[in-house]
Amino acid sequence: MSHTGEAIVFGRTREVQTMENSLLDSSSGGILIEGEGGVGKTFLASLLHRRRGGTDLWLRGNRIFRSVDFGALGLFVDLDKDPGDLLYRVVSVLTGDRPTPVIFVDDAHDLDRRSLGVLSQLANDGDIKIVATHRRDSTSREHPFEDLVADHILDHIELSPLDSDSYAEMVEHRLGGIVSRGVLDIVEFHSGRVPGKMVELLGYTNRTERFYDRQGVWVLDGRDVDYDERARDVTRIDLEEYPARTRDALELVVLAGEVDVEVMLTAGLGEAADALAAAGEILLENRGRRVYVAVENHKSETIRYTIPDGRSRQMYDFVLTSSASPPSEWARMLRMDWALGCGAATEVQDLIDAALVAARIGEWQRALRMLIEVPTDQMEAHELCDLGRLYCEVNQAALGFDVLAQAVQKACCADVIVEAFVVWVYRDFDHSSPTLTLDRFRDALDHVEALETKVLLHGGIDRDSDCRVEAGCNGLDVHTARDVIDRLGTRPLLVGAADQQFLTRTLRDERLPDSLRVLLTVALVDRQIEMGRNADALDLLDHESGRNYFVGTGSMILSMVRASALTNAGDTERAKRILNELPSKDIAYLTARSGPSDLVWNRVHTQDGALPEATRSSHAAVEGLEHWNQTVFLALAIAEAAYVSIVGGNVDVAANYEARFDALPTRGPYIEYRRAVIMIHVAKGLRTGATVWVEKLRQLLAEAMNDDLFGLAALIRFMLFRHFEVIEPEEMCLLAECGTGDLFRLLGQLGIALRDKDSAALLEIAATRDRSLPDLAALCRTLASRLIDGAEPRTGRGSDGRLTLTVRERQISRLIISGSTNSEIAAELGVRVRTVEGHTYRLFQKLGVTRREQVAEALEELRADRNPIVPVSRPTRADRNDGASESEQSQK
Repeated sequence: MSHTGEAIVFGRTREVQTMENSLLDSSSGGILIEGEGGVGKTFLASLLHRRRGGTDLWLRGNRIFRSVDFGALGLFVDLDKDPGDLLYRVVSVLTGDRPTPVIFVDDAHDLDRRSLGVLSQLANDGDIKIVATHRRDSTSREHPFEDLVADHILDHIELSPLDSDSYAEMVEHRLGGIVSRGVLDIVEFHSGRVPGKMVELLGYTNRTERFYDRQGVWVLDGRDVDYDERARDVTRIDLEEYPARTRDALELVVLAGEVDVEVMLTAGLGEAADALAAAGEILLENRGRRVYVAVENHKSETIRYTIPDGRSRQMYDFVLTSSASPPSEWARMLRMDWALGCGAATEVQDLIDAALVAARIGEWQRALRMLIEVPTDQMEAHELCDLGRLYCEVNQAALGFDVLAQAVQKACCADVIVEAFVVWVYRDFDHSSPTLTLDRFRDALDHVEALETKVLLHGGIDRDSDCRVEAGCNGLDVHTARDVIDRLGTRPLLVGAADQQFLTRTLRDERLPDSLRVLLTVALVDRQIEMGRNADALDLLDHESGRNYFVGTGSMILSMVRASALTNAGDTERAKRILNELPSKDIAYLTARSGPSDLVWNRVHTQDGALPEATRSSHAAVEGLEHWNQTVFLALAIAEAAYVSIVGGNVDVAANYEARFDALPTRGPYIEYRRAVIMIHVAKGLRTGATVWVEKLRQLLAEAMNDDLFGLAALIRFMLFRHFEVIEPEEMCLLAECGTGDLFRLLGQLGIALRDKDSAALLEIAATRDRSLPDLAALCRTLASRLIDGAEPRTGRGSDGRLTLTVRERQISRLIISGSTNSEIAAELGVRVRTVEGHTYRLFQKLGVTRREQVAEALEELRADRNPIVPVSRPTRADRNDGASESEQSQK
């Protein structure tokens, strides 16, 4: 809600309306606007002041003049004149010569006592109306304006941080482009979605280029180098509002992670800590002993980075000598980071152990800060493997591969070798690393096998060997490890029937390293979804999500695949909950999660029928994944971006994505690669209108049916119907019974309605899918209308030469017939004029016309052609078993 020339108001429309209504209501004495610093109180009051012409009296509280009687009125009243008539002169200024004037009071918490008293009394008597902004004092002293609210003299609104949608809209407006999920997450963490803090932080990040603009998408750089210095300045000002002892107590708990109640009492900060716990700033928990526990937020980061080193060292020594009970694992990790920051002495093994905790919970930058202090020759193989993985997690793959190579060389068990192999498989699609090769992994397994043979023959390892049982080893046998490396390292991860049996059998082995378990789980889930077994896939994902995985690429992929599977099942609410869960606020983790998260958000928005949001998310996904070198997701992301772009009418953008897809590496463990191929074929078919792409889709459909990949077949058949009007009701009905999930349900409903020529059923489908699939709903209504008119449902020209118009071409043709110009069509569809011109050119070519007035006649001729397409026959199971598909053969 904004007037011409005004700043845009994000997420405050209801509040602005409430403020305006309070001044129009004769029974109201005005309104009190409360909220924390930066939440937008002054902004809204100023907005209302301008809308009223800017002539109302504006007073501002000031801490300096809080002790001066009528200090806030010093600009309007001569305070040095005769004090005997000062009150009269003050009242005269406030009441003026207009009936019931409105007085704006900004920062009312800093007004002097006498100004507050006079304003309150005049408002209470109905002589003036007040619009006041107020921040509750940290000492919770009573305020006269709050009494007026309690007496129903003043209306009241409390401004909270922006809701998620308004927050995202404001960030995109400030940055001027599409904003990736990582940028949204980090800005939210450091600002708490408080507008004032967001403005400060975004201004700082623009100046220091902490966000990168990649083809109109803002992505997060992922570096932990003074990122939030300006945000810390703003937060430090807030912290200065705390009483001294309260601030001391908060600093102590944040730095230590947790502090025993007895230790806090010894420091004389027990009462202040209780007040913080009551306000939710820290937690008071019973862990066999009562402890105050830190709550991680932007204040925590500010405290850690801004407290002076000398004072920090004193507090560290105090906590270390005063605590009788051992801290939790998390607190021990925080204290080690604290020790490094303030220069306290540390033991190497303590440093390594704390870093492993940090890596496990997703505090990657903190873990790196610790581990880079340790020479790699002092680390064991599993510790080197963790360090190498960390480098890869923070997008330093070259360094990571070098460290992983050291881990493989030192490894005395198969677990470490396989852990390193999985990291390498995810990151090095082209197998271009000079330090890690398949032969290196195989040689390491030969070495481990030789050691195991010595154990069996001699009952122990040679004394000359440096190997010993390591903490990172679970006992994975060499045979299984070799099988994994041979299967996953020598060909693309396109799971076939034989692989499926291997995956199912191997996942039963509880000795599997976590990273391998995740890789195999995702591969098996991918296969199950392709087969249409969505319920089985979700059961497996739910089971695996219950395991205590490290917070890393593996667990991230697992959660993203789970959210995607839930979306396929039509359960977008559960999917959104998973997407909104952030196990870590580490800047590198947020960056690494950004692209995969945007990819799944694209699917969620598409399912919800929010095409603009889906388009933005798809673009953000591609740029985020490329920026962070997450090739495993990239094929699907580019294909989906091409598809939503062409559906939205962005022809040039779609063509660009198609070219990027064709340039991808041809091997590697892609997520849902075969789905990506289908989507890119659909995009190309819609963009070009060429029948060759329909033919390619038909070929993929035949392959999918032959391989029992009914999930892929259902997707292809749905796309053929939705975008190319390929109507084959019997095949739709048969396929609908071959799988579970929302797509199979919809395919069954469509097939039955079309088979039975049931116009009412088609209209019902249109009504239920109007929001999520508006183009499908329009097609159903068109087909129902033809049935009502007594005509058979007509199909577009498919691979047999019949004419096929894309969805966008059909929309444009209707608008052309109605007399709309290209500019008017562009405005109606929300696309560029150039895009409309491209569609119109291809439409004229297809219809064989050269002028706009010929379109209607050509379409009438097309409507008269109702010859059905020859249906694709469904192979029998015996036919399917006779041979493998082309993709299956390539694996063998």
